[in-house]
Amino acid sequence: MSNHFFLLLHTTCGHYFLYIPLPSLDSTMLKTLVIESSHREKIENLSFLDLPLILRFRICMVLFTTINKASWISTFSSNFNLLSLVSLFIMASAVSADPLRIGRVVGDVVDFVCPSNVKMNVIYNSKKHVYNGHELFPSSVSIKPKVAVLGGDMRSFFTLIMTDPDVPGPSDPYLKEHLHWMVTDIPGTTNASFGREVVSYEIPRPNIGIHRFVFLLFKQTRRQTVMSIPMMRDGFSTRRFADENDLGSPVAAVFFNCQRETAARRR
Repeated sequence: MSNHFFLLLHTTCGHYFLYIPLPSLDSTMLKTLVIESSHREKIENLSFLDLPLILRFRICMVLFTTINKASWISTFSSNFNLLSLVSLFIMASAVSADPLRIGRVVGDVVDFVCPSNVKMNVIYNSKKHVYNGHELFPSSVSIKPKVAVLGGDMRSFFTLIMTDPDVPGPSDPYLKEHLHWMVTDIPGTTNASFGREVVSYEIPRPNIGIHRFVFLLFKQTRRQTVMSIPMMRDGFSTRRFADENDLGSPVAAVFFNCQRETAARRR
């Protein structure tokens, strides 16, 4: 059996190739790390901060153990030093502030949002930008928003989904998800009006509690590949739809909160 373990980390601070002698590692910890890594496709191409939090913690544990016990660590970074490594792992072990995870969009609606240079901009009434976790009143989202695809090119195509995972209420969403809007074949660098609207926009009308309304942007493999169009709005599953149409994980996502608007709040 090899007496060392190589770990390649692509991080926001550079690319580190670490040599870790096995005697300095806890064998159970290493086994868990390797097993979890094997379940992530192309994990070596992800930013370190995009890895699941539990995996980041375990990598930190392995490497802090190594720093304490290993005789040496080699690297391809010419200006590598111990301080930069320690700073990196302090940053990496911090609790993720990803609003999509905090808002449980990742988990309740999709498993993962792919790191991508494609962004999505959602604007209601030409002035109300949608930001993760912000609240919008039903009266302000009654008209279909403008959704711009920032990135890609005219040869790439995208599918837009707007869904509510909290129907009829967030405490017991037994009808989830409710599909509010779907547009396919949106060319990159354009907006949803250039695509094919296959499910018309339905105004959010939450009755029970605070609902999340989620916009998800998927990259298609080519034009006109989305063939399985949902027949009903209730009981929609973003995961199932993406699987059936070979869309993979979304490349961009954003959500807003909305609740029933009283007469006093409208004034």
